[in-house]
Amino acid sequence: MDDKGRVAIPAQFRKQLSEGSYISVSQDAVLAIYPPDLWNALAAQLQSPLPGPDQRALARTLYSMSVPFEPD
Repeated sequence: MDDKGRVAIPAQFRKQLSEGSYISVSQDAVLAIYPPDLWNALAAQLQSPLPGPDQRALARTLYSMSVPFEPD
């Protein structure tokens, strides 16, 4: 991460990312990049009634620590 809070993504990976992708935390404190279709499917699952506190905590964490992917 540079001084402006940006992360360098190699060109070969950047080409695979479309607008509308999201960056969020994943297991083991790593970043995950979700393409729009996967992010939307995940969001739909998390909007349905969640059965327990663990699932609600996951939803809060995922949403609060995600940002839209905005390539330079």
